[in-house]
Amino acid sequence: MGLCAALSVAAEPLLAGSRASLPRFKARALSGVPKTEQDVLGQPAVLVITPNRTAALACKAWGDKLQKALPSNVALWALLALNIPFLVPDEYAVRKAQEKVPPPLWDKTWLLTHGGMEKKLGVPSEAGEPYVFAVDATGKVVAKARGVVTEEKIDEITEALNARPRH
Repeated sequence: MGLCAALSVAAEPLLAGSRASLPRFKARALSGVPKTEQDVLGQPAVLVITPNRTAALACKAWGDKLQKALPSNVALWALLALNIPFLVPDEYAVRKAQEKVPPPLWDKTWLLTHGGMEKKLGVPSEAGEPYVFAVDATGKVVAKARGVVTEEKIDEITEALNARPRH
């Protein structure tokens, strides 16, 4: 946890001209359902990316805080961008992740399988901290944050989505 605290930064609202689009990706929900970037489109959303196991506890803290703060019209997805060896089948990786994630969250927790989405968003695979992206209904990234969750970061993310926090 000390590493995450040392690397903590504020959420970064993005200027309209600098907004990136959500890259194409393939994932598998822990419930077994295949997912792509198309499943994110259509409503505002927050994506909490776990780049490796070191970041898992801090990512859980983000998820817990965001579940309480986000209005119901904003989707919340946890994306596991774990560096899985090529020869390990997706099904095995999903089963291992299911051991750590409660079943009610399996539909909202996705294992990134193909597309390198995290790399395209600038998330280093060796990062020991969570990366959080707020995207609008069209898939434009409107805010990002990383590190330890704070009320300030939650507020900036919800404001970037034109949503009011519930605290």
